[in-house]
Amino acid sequence: FDLAQYARTQHSAGEAAFAAGETAYEAGEYAPATESFEAAIESYRAVVQEGFRALSASKRDRAAGERARAEGAKADVAVADQFNEAVMIYDQAAAAAAAGDTKRAAELYDNAAVLFGRSHDAAVEKRRQAETALARADGSLKDLDAQRQALEDEAREDLADFEDLPADEGGNN
Repeated sequence: FDLAQYARTQHSAGEAAFAAGETAYEAGEYAPATESFEAAIESYRAVVQEGFRALSASKRDRAAGERARAEGAKADVAVADQFNEAVMIYDQAAAAAAAGDTKRAAELYDNAAVLFGRSHDAAVEKRRQAETALARADGSLKDLDAQRQALEDEAREDLADFEDLPADEGGNN
């Protein structure tokens, strides 16, 4: 993870303290070098802490966006099992973040985003298949209606022909 992007000030301070520590160490000034290295360590710890907090928040926002997209495609209904699995992972991520385990939260939010995305895609595919089936059914109904109309027209013609026959040919006139 590139955590420095989320905590640039702390990272810069750590880099400066580390460089000062190296310079002091090379000059044989061990006490100031130790102080500088300890300051660098504290800055790097802050980078990790702040970085994972910000990374977790970024991943949470991405997962929330994917969730909204999945809900928009009605994945919560169309592929409820997939969608609910994503919700469960998302809730675990939120619990990890609340407990301060921001690294774990970031990983879980990432997984939830992927699962929400998959549930979105599955719901969209189900809808496409349903629309295709409806279109086929509509086409079949139109074909049947056309066949019915043709048979009715033919029956009317036959009836008209029958009514036009003289009485001795079966017209009963």
